[in-house]
Amino acid sequence: MGFWGKGNNPFFNHDFDAAQRDREAHRVSETAHKEKLAHELDLQTQRLDADAALSKLRIQKNAMEAQYKGKIKAYEAQIVEMRKAFYCMALRSCVFEKNLNDFIEKHPELSEELLDNLQEAKEHCYAVEYRDKWWKWVNEVEINYDMDYLEFPFPKRESKK
Repeated sequence: MGFWGKGNNPFFNHDFDAAQRDREAHRVSETAHKEKLAHELDLQTQRLDADAALSKLRIQKNAMEAQYKGKIKAYEAQIVEMRKAFYCMALRSCVFEKNLNDFIEKHPELSEELLDNLQEAKEHCYAVEYRDKWWKWVNEVEINYDMDYLEFPFPKRESKK
């Protein structure tokens, strides 16, 4: 050991053990710092991946909404046309019902025969085969207000009254 003792020489003050401890402490802090940076990078990468996935889902959702909005508008327009067609059928039915009631009032002697004919026609029209035929037609045709079926079956004419 010299005159000044270990590490106390002012001209040669180098402590190898202390230097080794400093190097090891530096290596440990460097390793911890690298691990911390790697962990932060992993978190940032995960966040970016999650944001990208969320953005992709939002784009898909917006595309689906736009697609379905168009379909919904088309269905709403179709419903409006069907309502107009139903209105036309209701008016046509009212015309025939009013005409039948007026005819029965004017000719009470023919009312029984007319009502019997109506009952037979109703039974014929409510038969399963007849209903199936018309149900198939209704499902195949595009229902709208301008279809030929909704036109009044008799030509317009001048009243003789």
